Amino acid sequence: MLPINGQAGETLKEANRRQGLEITAQTVDCFWDGEHMDLYVAVDALMTYDDHPVDEE
Repeated sequence: MLPINGQAGETLKEANRRQGLEITAQTVDCFWDGEHMDLYVAVDALMTYDDHPVDEE
């Protein structure tokens, strides 16, 4: 793992902290156990995903 050094690194780390993100060496760990993807669920999720939510203000 490469360290992030300098002002740019500190700025990035602070931005992540403000967003509630804690990025560690374990962040990239995969928890997939080899199970096949449920394609029906995946397609349904993609078809119902709304990437432009309506602002209800």
